[in-house]
Amino acid sequence: MQPIAGNKFGTQNAVEYFSERYQQLLNIRFYGLFDVKIADPVLFYVSSVSRQITDGQPFTLQDVAQGTLRQNIAPKIAIAIAKYTNENKVDIYSLNANQDTFNELAKQEVNKVWTGLYGIEATHILLEDLSYDQESLDIVRKLDSELVAMKYNTIEIEERRARNEALIAAASNEGNGNGMNMFMGMNLGQTLGGQLSQQVQNQAPAQNTGQTASKNFYIEVDGKYVLVTKDEDGNIVPVN
Repeated sequence: MQPIAGNKFGTQNAVEYFSERYQQLLNIRFYGLFDVKIADPVLFYVSSVSRQITDGQPFTLQDVAQGTLRQNIAPKIAIAIAKYTNENKVDIYSLNANQDTFNELAKQEVNKVWTGLYGIEATHILLEDLSYDQESLDIVRKLDSELVAMKYNTIEIEERRARNEALIAAASNEGNGNGMNMFMGMNLGQTLGGQLSQQVQNQAPAQNTGQTASKNFYIEVDGKYVLVTKDEDGNIVPVN
């Protein structure tokens, strides 16, 4: 038997689903189309047709699709949406680019009930529109902006750590001149500007006359560059 195609479904009111990505209970609306076919004719007749057929009034699979099935498909689609977004840790809008994957997941969720209860199988499910209600959309936008800020801060911290490690590695090389020369060689002297140059003049001798001066170098601490050296045990300590 050929499937009955193009049956409409949708939510009259927003339905809830828990978003793993946002750790929030959010409200969504959606609508789309589904195709169905009879998988078990006897069960279909007993569960659906025999209860509604009357003399002189024909009854078809399409009547079932637009009646009973249309009413109970929305909650199952909501469950499929929650599973897809939570397993992939994405928001609902990624479904538009992955309709084939979602179609398989949605069919599995729907047919858990339909095949055993009605003898009917969903063969294709297409989401034509999916969106948050206004309250949930405001929550998502706020959380997205916070996630972007957190990501930026993480990148900034990693960049600082990398610069510090580069400075320490450069300072450990013997025979490369004093700390300021190493700093300038790494194209970081320009970042410090004239203030850092003045600080070096006040704290370091004009010429490199000893091993202690050759071990002076700069590291970044809380956004500021600090002149440090290595003690006899190899520990990094501030230059007084």
